[in-house]
Amino acid sequence: MLVLLIAVMAMISVMLVPVVVIIKLLVCGLIALASYFAQIKHNQYRQVIWHEANQWTIQSSTKTIQAQLVPDSYVSPWLTILCFRTETNKKLSIMIFPDAINPETFRRLRGRLKIESTKLFSKKSDLA
Repeated sequence: MLVLLIAVMAMISVMLVPVVVIIKLLVCGLIALASYFAQIKHNQYRQVIWHEANQWTIQSSTKTIQAQLVPDSYVSPWLTILCFRTETNKKLSIMIFPDAINPETFRRLRGRLKIESTKLFSKKSDLA
């Protein structure tokens, strides 16, 4: 829903810019296409399970992926982006908005991510 709202607001902004109409329509089409693919990607993962020692299980309706969290992840009260490296060495990112899960669960996730990532990634930098 948030992706749709952002896309609509972007399209309204584009229509207000004083440029040729064909360019406006082209940009609006690209925004619509990008929001469609973002929505598909957003709905792909149904469950993320955090195990000990930075091991994560990511489940979709069709597959289960084992992964590890990487330092590129971002945590804030408005958005959390979990960046993973899978067993096949592919990058995977999952965006979690506050309204996507229970507020208490989101708060606890952010707290644990901040504490655990500080411990985990500061140890790796000490070893390097």
